[in-house]
Amino acid sequence: KLMLKNIAKNIIDNSINLQKDENILIELYGIYGKPLAESTMRYAASIGANVFFNIIHYDLIKVMLDSANDDYMKSYAKFDLDRMTKMDAYLAIKSPDNPDILKDVKPENMMMYNKLYTLPVHIEGRAKNTKWCLINYPNKYMAKRSNMALEEYTSLYYNVCTLNYKKLSNAMDNLVSLMK
Repeated sequence: KLMLKNIAKNIIDNSINLQKDENILIELYGIYGKPLAESTMRYAASIGANVFFNIIHYDLIKVMLDSANDDYMKSYAKFDLDRMTKMDAYLAIKSPDNPDILKDVKPENMMMYNKLYTLPVHIEGRAKNTKWCLINYPNKYMAKRSNMALEEYTSLYYNVCTLNYKKLSNAMDNLVSLMK
């Protein structure tokens, strides 16, 4: 639990630099990252930020994409873009149990989704206008893809995510000076 608090603090203070009275949208992709989402929401609220959240399940995205059309996708994008424009910051915590679930969505539907939803909402809306961070959260699928046991992968994840990046940056600055 302490590790999750440290990761949440690192994300909010260092990766995003969230400030009091700023709005942050935290989106949880899948269910396994819920502990990090909870910890991050609590920490962001403790510094006086306004926390908004959304839980996204890939299997439900697939259902939507299987029957979507241009008009629907534009409406869906408008809904999410309206919310995104009110945000100062964005955090996506991704921990899919089956990221391959969208592989059998018709290519034309995926192209429509990327053009009419992802581009206006996440590329033009979020990436260009908010402070943001995307982070994966360990699960069995990610550990397997890394050829590691879940416990080993999770330990590596926590060790990397709780490094003191400010201290590393200062050390790097000294090294850069020496190399000039």
